Amino acid sequence: MESRKEMEEIFKGFAAEVDNVWHLFLNMNDGLLITDHHERILLANPAFERISGYSYKELVGRTPRIVKSGLTPKSQYKEMRRALNANSTWTGDMINRRKDGELYYADQTITAVHHGDQAYYTSITRDVTEQVNQQKEVHQLAYYDRLTGLPNQAYLYDVLTSAARAGEPFAVALFDIDRFKYINDVLGHHNGDKIICEVAKRLEQYLPDKSVVSRFSGDAFLVYLAGFDDAETIVKQIEVLMHHVRKYPFIVGSERYYLTLSGGISVYPHDGTEIDALIKYADQAMYRSKDNGRNTYQFYLEGMEPNASNRLELMHELNQAVKKNQFVVYFQPQICLADHRVIGVEALVRWNHPTRGLLTPYHFLNEAEEFGLLSQIDQLVMAEAFATGRHWHESGYDDLVISVNMSQHLFNQANVVEVIKAMLKTSGIKPKNVLIEITENVALSQVAHAKKIIDDFHAIGVKVALDDFGTGYSSLSQLRNFPFDSVKIDQSFIRSSTGDDLDAAFVESIIHMAKLFHFDVVTEGIETQSQLAFVKEKHADIAQGYLIQKPAPKDRVRLVLLDDLHGDSPAT
Repeated sequence: MESRKEMEEIFKGFAAEVDNVWHLFLNMNDGLLITDHHERILLANPAFERISGYSYKELVGRTPRIVKSGLTPKSQYKEMRRALNANSTWTGDMINRRKDGELYYADQTITAVHHGDQAYYTSITRDVTEQVNQQKEVHQLAYYDRLTGLPNQAYLYDVLTSAARAGEPFAVALFDIDRFKYINDVLGHHNGDKIICEVAKRLEQYLPDKSVVSRFSGDAFLVYLAGFDDAETIVKQIEVLMHHVRKYPFIVGSERYYLTLSGGISVYPHDGTEIDALIKYADQAMYRSKDNGRNTYQFYLEGMEPNASNRLELMHELNQAVKKNQFVVYFQPQICLADHRVIGVEALVRWNHPTRGLLTPYHFLNEAEEFGLLSQIDQLVMAEAFATGRHWHESGYDDLVISVNMSQHLFNQANVVEVIKAMLKTSGIKPKNVLIEITENVALSQVAHAKKIIDDFHAIGVKVALDDFGTGYSSLSQLRNFPFDSVKIDQSFIRSSTGDDLDAAFVESIIHMAKLFHFDVVTEGIETQSQLAFVKEKHADIAQGYLIQKPAPKDRVRLVLLDDLHGDSPAT
């Protein structure tokens, strides 16, 4: 108490000199207000004038509500009243508004002063806007992605950790933009960034309440689906998100681009309780979706983890398969929609594995590409397909077209045209009966080269088709200058089309534009009579799918062809 008395004596001596108090009042860095018991402002120092933007004349007689922004929580004011009544002092933060409308953050201390029967309030205000903004900037940098403005990995990791601690069920979904590398290669990184931002916007817009989407890395997005734990509900939400990315074009300049996502899903606590593991599982499931052809999603299943020794074994087995030609060719008929006559077949590869039996491309094609074996597999398939085609032609099917898929590896070989010429000569098949299918990514990876090769194929009498249109990143108008003979609409759009939804509108628009550019239109994935009727009504030219026939060995396809020769169409 002695120190307090000593301090009081010193202050009284200081305050006795009026000039001292006035100098302090004028030169304080913090704003000072003194109000009467009605809270009307009696005094305001220059610092408060500077902070608030109001002059003393504008302040005197008013209440401090003149700087109220309406953004400070009501609970803060209640706490202030409670503290002043209980302790005659309160310290806290306010969000106030300057005269020019700008918001500022104030660290305030308000004290009730009683002098005789008079009551006053003093308020000391420190403008902490700069510090708050710096803290916000630090928080923004730490927890938000600069490009998209979405939460980043760190933010979502905290959210997932909190949800797991609370024992709340949730799903983790990881989405990756299909073939995004080609977008950057063809459109440039600046436009690639624009597309990433638009994908982010769409995902965020269609998220359910309390869920969060974050930018995971590059073109990958990690989604927290709060409260989701049953497969049916998760699937509905995943399809909503993928739908709104896939169905609407992305505008870059004057061009329209359609993009798809591949997704992977893990579920807490079904698949695990560790956050790192759940994210890893979603990532593995996402890559399985890409292996399955992209534009789809997969739930995590135990055993999806890649195994290094298994990959080495697969590489060895694929090399042996190429050396021993363990590949067989299946064929899927294509019909003319005008009269339902079989006019062509697509050659599709299968691997007759010595121990695992007949394998579809899903089980080996991506690895074959990674191991650099696709070009050799292409040539083995083409040799068999061309020889089979020549046999069918000699049996009475003079106009039957044999369609073969060509990988980017083979297409970009300098001698690719010479390779095809040699295979035509060896097999004896007529060039007019051969159609080579390439994807839009192959066409756009090296535009000048692609146009030249297509022209060179035409020069030797071979046709070229654009395969799987709609799953890449191009617009059909961008491809109008390529001399394609036909366009194949990807089966994912046909299978989900009902004739009156967005998929149907997308298919119809492709058919319409393809006709303007004089391309024939092939529709893949026809599985129902309604789908067949729909594409026929929209004036597609050719149809292919399970309704017509599943891919089959050449001896079974030949039976279909013989039936067709005698007037029995497979789809009637």
